[in-house]
Amino acid sequence: MKILYSQLKQFVPGLKATPKQIGEKFTMAGLMTASLKKVIYLGRSDFLFDLEVRQNRVDCLSVWGLAREVAAYYGLKVKLPTVKIKAFAKSDSGIKVRIPKKVIRALAININNVRNEKSPTWLKELMSFYDINPINLLVDLSNYVMILTGFSSHILDRDKMSGSLAWKMNDGFKTITTLDGTLINLRGDEIILADDKNILGLAGMVGGQIAAIREETKNITIEMAIYDRVLVRRNSRSLKVFTEASNRLEKDQDSNGLDFAMNLLLSLILEKTGGRISSKLFSYYPKKIVRPKIDFNPVSPSVFAGVKISGTQALNILKRLDFQVVKKSVSLWHVRPPVSRMDVTIPEDVIEEVIRIFGFEKIPTNDAPVFAIAKQ
Repeated sequence: MKILYSQLKQFVPGLKATPKQIGEKFTMAGLMTASLKKVIYLGRSDFLFDLEVRQNRVDCLSVWGLAREVAAYYGLKVKLPTVKIKAFAKSDSGIKVRIPKKVIRALAININNVRNEKSPTWLKELMSFYDINPINLLVDLSNYVMILTGFSSHILDRDKMSGSLAWKMNDGFKTITTLDGTLINLRGDEIILADDKNILGLAGMVGGQIAAIREETKNITIEMAIYDRVLVRRNSRSLKVFTEASNRLEKDQDSNGLDFAMNLLLSLILEKTGGRISSKLFSYYPKKIVRPKIDFNPVSPSVFAGVKISGTQALNILKRLDFQVVKKSVSLWHVRPPVSRMDVTIPEDVIEEVIRIFGFEKIPTNDAPVFAIAKQ
């Protein structure tokens, strides 16, 4: 995952650390800094971090996720934009989820009379740092929101669709031609996006050509969804389709964060293309995810690290990471991680979080003990 130093400064006000210091902090906290390069963005000198996200940290496959990490390291606050959609239309979109056990969370909406065009320089230059080729304004805004939030979306040309959008299992489609022109032979067990006649995309992986966005596109459907990650991973590997979307959706994403990502994309499209919302927001979330509490002894980080980490320090670190903490006794806290941290499930995970933000570099190095070999 890549991020510019200027992005960190934008979303973490008060950040004073140098790019080199931040790169070292990323590495010490578990996000390996593969490279740190000096670049030019919009005519100004900047620095680009390229990080290896080796753990199951899908929250760090986004600019805002990395900004939250940096804010936690330095005890600062993250400042994200305030997004609010003033009004939705009253008409029903006709959108359906026909595989309720395979779709965890889904949002979709129709927008009419968009003015699609080439993207502005700031957006094209930014996408180039992420090795994403600019296509047109709608597609580039979709990719921009994915880079910021970690949530992928799919925008469809509604005038090329036959009926309304539905999520369903493949029920007879043998092939799909993807956005880049690749013909893929299907197995028949894929989650797909479809209308009444056509397959429109492979859910969680890639879109198809039938309803692809072009500069002349006027009326669109936007969808965002989170699926059964096991199915996404299986389909991605069996079809050999590996994309930025599948890389994120085959992991445990934050279902509660999807609304903010959709509202951000909507606000950008309405602002930049002049379109208007023409349907209700379709929202599917049959079982809201609530993280279970984890029993945690505040003394444990000191025991594991071999260095004193006070209860006050542990509490401060957990709050900086947006963990909820309820003190039941001196030796028992109930800790509830945010939904964005589905990788934290057991007490040892909480201990690791406290120690890594405290700083592995603060743990003293000791020489390995030398043992004499006894003569027989």
